[in-house]
Amino acid sequence: MRTQIKAALVLLAALVASSSAAALDVYPGGKVRPEALAQLNAPREGIGWRHVLMPPNAAAGGAVTLDQIQSASQTFTGVTSFSFNNQTITAGLTNPALVVFLAQTNNTVVTGLTVTWDSGGTNQAMTQLAHLQLGIADGYLFGLLNPTAGNKTLAASWTTASQFIVGSMSVSHASAFQNPTTNNGTSALETVTIASQANDMVATVFASTQNQTGGFNGTQVFLNNGGNIWTCAGSRNPGAASVTATANISVSAAWLAVAIDIVHD
Repeated sequence: MRTQIKAALVLLAALVASSSAAALDVYPGGKVRPEALAQLNAPREGIGWRHVLMPPNAAAGGAVTLDQIQSASQTFTGVTSFSFNNQTITAGLTNPALVVFLAQTNNTVVTGLTVTWDSGGTNQAMTQLAHLQLGIADGYLFGLLNPTAGNKTLAASWTTASQFIVGSMSVSHASAFQNPTTNNGTSALETVTIASQANDMVATVFASTQNQTGGFNGTQVFLNNGGNIWTCAGSRNPGAASVTATANISVSAAWLAVAIDIVHD
C-alpha cells in the first residue's frame, strides 16, 4: 500500500506540474476547483490515479487457507450430547473460521441439533450451514466466523440418543459461507457439485452405508469407518467457478454428500 500511495503522489505531482496554476487553484476554504478534480480523474497514458491506488482486478484479501484440522475425528454412540477439545485455532489469524463436519450414523431420527465452540468459555453458537437427511441418516456442516482462538471445547446436543461422527477444521481469510449444496445416490463414488469462485474453499462431508476408502479428488480432512450403520469422511477443495468434490466407498451403496463454499476475504 505504501508503494501504491507513493506512486499516486508522484503521478499527482506530475499532473500539477503540467497544469496551469488557475486550473489547480482552490476556492476560498480549500475546496478544489471542479476542473482540477476532472483532470485528476482523467487517465494519463492509459492509467488513472484510481488504478494506481488499486490496480484493476486486484484481490481485496487472501485465499481461504487451512489453519488446523481436528487431531482425530470422534465417534459418539448412544448419547444425546458430546464435548471434546481436539481442535485448536491459531491465535492472530486474519479472518478465521471454523467448520464442523457431522454425520448421524445410527439410523435414528434426531432433532434440535446445536453446536457450540468454546463451550464453558465464550460459548459461541455455530450456525447450521447445510443438512441432508437420507432415510434416517444425516449429514451436516456447521460454521462459525471469528471463533475464539486456542484449544477450546467443541460441544453439541440433540434429542434422541444416537451416534454421531465428527470432524472439524479451522481456516483463515474467510468472510462468509454460501451456496449450501447436497446430493445423494447409490454408487461407489460419492459426488457433489457446488458453485464457488477462485480463492474460496469448498468443505464437504460424505456419509455412506459402506466403508469410506478415500480417493478424494480434493484433500482429506478426516475419514472414519467407525459408525454402526453409516460411515463418514470430510474433504476440502480449492475454489473455482464450479467445484465437484468426490470420494470413494468400497462397493456401490447408498451415500449422501453435503457441501458449503467458504468465501475468501
